[in-house]
Amino acid sequence: MARITYPWRTVLGLGWQALTGGQRSFRADARACMERLQPPLVVAGAAHIPAHGPALITVNHYYN
Repeated sequence: MARITYPWRTVLGLGWQALTGGQRSFRADARACMERLQPPLVVAGAAHIPAHGPALITVNHYYN
């Protein structure tokens, strides 16, 4: 089973920004959370992602 934990700095930062009305980087927060996934995230079909130009990537769910 996957173990999902959240970095304490991200959680505290989200709380602080909610109180002060500041902005956060969704990308940075998501990357911080993804780095902690156990087992680590595996991208299937990465060869189909274009090297240049726009792309839309959707994720249905995370499973082990």
